[in-house]
Amino acid sequence: MLVGDRLNVTCVGLSESEIRWHRNISECGSDATREDILNGTDQFTVDYEDGSTISRLSKDKVSWDDEARYVCDSFSHRGRAGQNVDIVVINSKFI
Repeated sequence: MLVGDRLNVTCVGLSESEIRWHRNISECGSDATREDILNGTDQFTVDYEDGSTISRLSKDKVSWDDEARYVCDSFSHRGRAGQNVDIVVINSKFI
């Protein structure tokens, strides 16, 4: 992604699930620093569709600080599932 681009990440969870978003700020083996993303926090927006089965994480303009691994965790009575996406932010001058 380029600095200033809009971030849109979609997560499809388990049926009848609760979906939570996290951001891993640093990764050092099992010592990863994980930060919860709540709706409206750090200019992020979290939307839900189709009950809680589909969730979308978005931010209007990404900055260098938004580069991280984003994790979507889905919890239900059937179990737990997770999806990761790595966001790399670059400056358009280097393309």
